[in-house]
Amino acid sequence: MKQIHVGHFMKMKKLIHTLLLLTIGFTFSGQANPQLGSPYIRNFSKSVYGGANSNWAIAQDSMGILYIGNHNGLLVYDGNQWEHYTMPNKMIVRSVAVAPDGKIYTGSYEEFGYWQWDAFGNFTYHSLVSKLTEYTLHNEEIWKILIGEEGIYFQTFSKVFKYQSGKIRVISPPSPILFLASVQGRYLAQVIGKGLYEIKEEKFVKIEGSELLKEALIPVILPMPNGQILLGTENQGLYLYDQEGFHSWNIPASDFLKKHQLNCGIYQEGEGFLLGTILNGLIKLDLKGNITEHLNQRSGLQNNTVLNLYLDRQQNLWLALDKGIDYLQLNSPFRFYIDQQGTFGSVYTAALHQGKLYLGTNQGVFYKEWQEDHETGSFQLLEGSQGQVWQLKVIDQQLICGHNQGTYLIQNEQFQQISPYTGGWDLKPFTFRGKKYLIQGTYTKLLVYHQAPSGQWALYQVIDQEGFAEPIRFIEFAQNGTLWASHAFKGVYKIQLDSTLSQIENLHYYGKETFGTEFNVQVFKVMNQLLFSTGQQLFYYDELNDSIDLYTQLNEKLGAFAGATRIIQSSEKAYWLVGKKSLGLFTIDPHGVHLSRELPFFEFYGALVKKEENLIPLSEELTLICLDNGFALYNRQLAQTDGDWKQQLHLRQAICQTQSLSLDRKSTSSAPLIPFEKNFVSFQVYLPAYHLKDMKFRYRLKGLESQWAPPTSNPSVSYYRLPFGEYEFEAIAEDPFGHTSVPVRYKFTIDRPWYFSMKALSVYTFMLAGLLILLRYVYKRKLQIHQEMLKQKLHKEKEEQLQQESLMNEQKLMKVQNEKLQAEVEYKSKELANSTRGIVKKNEVLIEIKEVLNQQKNELNNRFPEECYQQLLKVINRNISNEDDWEVFEAHFDRAHENFFKRLKSLYPDLSPNDLRFCAYLRMNISSKEIAPLLNISVRGVEIRRYRLRKKLNLNHEQNLVDFILNV
Repeated sequence: MKQIHVGHFMKMKKLIHTLLLLTIGFTFSGQANPQLGSPYIRNFSKSVYGGANSNWAIAQDSMGILYIGNHNGLLVYDGNQWEHYTMPNKMIVRSVAVAPDGKIYTGSYEEFGYWQWDAFGNFTYHSLVSKLTEYTLHNEEIWKILIGEEGIYFQTFSKVFKYQSGKIRVISPPSPILFLASVQGRYLAQVIGKGLYEIKEEKFVKIEGSELLKEALIPVILPMPNGQILLGTENQGLYLYDQEGFHSWNIPASDFLKKHQLNCGIYQEGEGFLLGTILNGLIKLDLKGNITEHLNQRSGLQNNTVLNLYLDRQQNLWLALDKGIDYLQLNSPFRFYIDQQGTFGSVYTAALHQGKLYLGTNQGVFYKEWQEDHETGSFQLLEGSQGQVWQLKVIDQQLICGHNQGTYLIQNEQFQQISPYTGGWDLKPFTFRGKKYLIQGTYTKLLVYHQAPSGQWALYQVIDQEGFAEPIRFIEFAQNGTLWASHAFKGVYKIQLDSTLSQIENLHYYGKETFGTEFNVQVFKVMNQLLFSTGQQLFYYDELNDSIDLYTQLNEKLGAFAGATRIIQSSEKAYWLVGKKSLGLFTIDPHGVHLSRELPFFEFYGALVKKEENLIPLSEELTLICLDNGFALYNRQLAQTDGDWKQQLHLRQAICQTQSLSLDRKSTSSAPLIPFEKNFVSFQVYLPAYHLKDMKFRYRLKGLESQWAPPTSNPSVSYYRLPFGEYEFEAIAEDPFGHTSVPVRYKFTIDRPWYFSMKALSVYTFMLAGLLILLRYVYKRKLQIHQEMLKQKLHKEKEEQLQQESLMNEQKLMKVQNEKLQAEVEYKSKELANSTRGIVKKNEVLIEIKEVLNQQKNELNNRFPEECYQQLLKVINRNISNEDDWEVFEAHFDRAHENFFKRLKSLYPDLSPNDLRFCAYLRMNISSKEIAPLLNISVRGVEIRRYRLRKKLNLNHEQNLVDFILNV
């Protein structure tokens, strides 16, 4: 290796010390004229991106993903998430570059190579150091990587390595170099202590005349549109290099850069140069060398030391800082003037007057010289204006201030009171009887101003009518001259003034009955039409009918802005409406009302003054938006159209269970086949549009669902237990206003489960065929069995029929026999009954004879022979209880009643013959009176017999004795 000169080594040591210097900057106060305010700045701290403080290089690939060289490795950011990758040696990544083939080249300590995404979304590193066959890296870092058509250049302070066609060649400079740059097709680098060199045919060739810069350090070499080359030194200012040689560019920026140490820079096509410093942030130069922008830590950067700059595909700027990463939305219609130090507080109103911009804040009136295209100094407090300012308004070339302490005229930076009445709110000019007047709402009264002979506005009348001392927030005049006044808190008044403008002739209040509410009702005028806002919907005044009606048609056209709380005229036919979540600029033409711009509140850091939102049109295109920590400037000419919004959504990862799927980044024609047992699929998308905010994602899986899922902020979605079949995953990004990105699509197929595979279906086919054959056999066999069973059934039925006929014949025979037996029974029963009646009759006759005999015996007494009496009595008694009669009765009864006595005796063995005889009489249903002669006892005796029989038969009181005997 060639020996390095000691002086050169000392300069190199100074260079490295400079590059690592961490110094907090201070505000620039030189001769620069940067733009008023700052672009939108988004800070990414190390706690957000998960790396170290210091960041060294930034690049972006064709898919929009950002790659940042960090002190701890390589950071990858896709707009949704940060990822951190380390080099093999876990060293600092000093340089990053993206090649057209998608490879991301990085350089580190004694290490360089490239990263590459594979088809499955994996990001892997491939080292190129092994290709250095003729050189060994020792204590060297790759500070720059340049991608060229003829190869890729890796630059250390001592060597340049050219990688081409898989081989690396070493290009050695005559001495240590600073930074290699690609400018206008040339590769230039400063050889420290010697001048500017160009690489030609893989050799360093000195550029004549560059000795002028040999003592300087040149970290920035940039192209200029006229063919010149801009050379930026650390502390010796800016130089131009052209055909005439090298010469200093004597502009104010050179002095600034000498003082604050230039460190890096980039050229912005057609705009100028962006230059980062070590000590004081960033400046922007136009092509003429004027400073049009200066941003540092006080402007919102995280750090004043800018280590690298990068313009992304949307021409917005990324800053690699010594502490964090910052994003500047240069391509934006907004500029922000944020009061970081709390100098003037919340801005409520503003006005342009005589070349100055005046701000009305909660701390007073502040002013500064106004130049729309650049900054012109700091805001100053107008002496005597301290306090809450409600309104600044220019009327007839006079600036009037409505203040908490009264109303003031601002003239020649003097604050002159013209009304002592507190709370100067809305001020409106009007003409009465050919003269000009102003009317104003305050905390307690209505005030009328006129022009004094000097032309200056002065207080004319105080409308101090008894019964009307209301705080009036907004006022408007109808076309008929009637005054409409919004109460600060509730309702609206219609007021007719008298001819002196000092009294109210007519007063009418409109509240809840008219608007549905009486609170926060405001009056505005749009195209000479009075409108009333309730915060929910708009009403209008119908002068012809002198009525207030709901403006249904306008509410429908305005949509969410029907609930606007403020309506502010922007131009002749354009109005700003303050909605619940956004500001809307509506234009009016013969075809109706149209929303031309919508600005969500989050565009302003959520810092609009709550319930006092206000916009001040400064020109046809420029609008000042009041914020609680400053103000924003909105330029309509720079606003995007819907067509500009369209962004491509990308697929970051597709996974089935834990296995990554091929993303096929070059084509989406192939559809991966996923095994059925892995039918859990998840997707992750990203939208590398860093200028868009509050984005949501919507998903749809064709083949499973036809409708889009509701918006979500989650860039990932999963689908579980998917049935087999073909699917197409779709995703879109959506902003709060419904603008959608270009969708990303991904086709895949869930394979059939094994039991639905072609092999399984073939087996099922064979099984089905076998089953059909088996079923046919079974059917035929069943048919045979059925026929056999049918034959047997017919035979059996025939036999059963014969048996049935035989049985029927037997039944008929039995019926005949039964009928015969029944006839015999009936005959025998009749005989029995006749015999019984004969016995009864005989016994009755004998008893009657006995009674007559006894009577005769009693009457004749001893005259009736005793012996004769006893013989007769004995004959009578013997015939009354004749056993032969009973035996005949018993024989007939047994034949008629099928062994009744045997059954009864077997059931009740204790029954006596008399009991059996008594039971027989009861079964024949013979009455007690008839039974008495048969038993030769009285009727009373029969009843006694009944009682005794019941006891022997164990019958209770509820059981009927006769029924019991009949059922035996």
